[in-house]
Amino acid sequence: PSETVSVKNTISNATDDATSFKMEYGVDMDALFDADTVSNIVLTRNDGQTYTVTKEQLLNHQVELPFDSPTNTFTLTYDVQVKADASPKGTMMKVSGVGKVNGVKYTSENSIKLAIPGDSPVITASDKTLKKGGSFDPMTGVSASDTEDGDVTGNVTVTANDVNVNQEGTYHVTYSVTDSDDNTTTKTITVTVTSNDAPVITAVDKTVKKGASFDPMAGVSASDTEDGNVTDKVT
Repeated sequence: PSETVSVKNTISNATDDATSFKMEYGVDMDALFDADTVSNIVLTRNDGQTYTVTKEQLLNHQVELPFDSPTNTFTLTYDVQVKADASPKGTMMKVSGVGKVNGVKYTSENSIKLAIPGDSPVITASDKTLKKGGSFDPMTGVSASDTEDGDVTGNVTVTANDVNVNQEGTYHVTYSVTDSDDNTTTKTITVTVTSNDAPVITAVDKTVKKGASFDPMAGVSASDTEDGNVTDKVT
């Protein structure tokens, strides 16, 4: 699909002289835009007056500026489709122009960052481990972004979720998100539910002789199904 961008040019006063009004582009416009799709061209003066500009005038750099005062500024707007195969993505297109009225030069300048549609959104989600009986929110820590649309986390949906927090095992959650160009991305993560057994302390009864030293931690150990050796946590 092609992307339609709105071009906005603000034309204002400068000091140097110039010979004619001409639009110039920092990159090859023909390589980026489909000139046949130019539409909604409007020239607006700072007093609110609007003027019609034809596609031919725009493409032939023959936009006339109807000045009423040397302090007038103009805004030229139009829509044009970016070619589907335009590249490179991220190109900054500098739109500029110069013009002269009564010996006074007027300039315009604007930059547009070209974002080519077609990239699929990216879902960020990682595998998780939780203990049996714990709570689980499948959206915690999940986000999604898209080259054209930016943050699309709010569009992420859970399309599959078989997690049972009350049963040990390996489960899966699948996420899906679609951008404004109808590109859909899915991602599946693994959720592991582990046991939540209490730790086991190993210690035996002891007999010591009167006056002998006694270390209550000697021979004591502790282990846990999930955490392994937890002897250092015994108090």
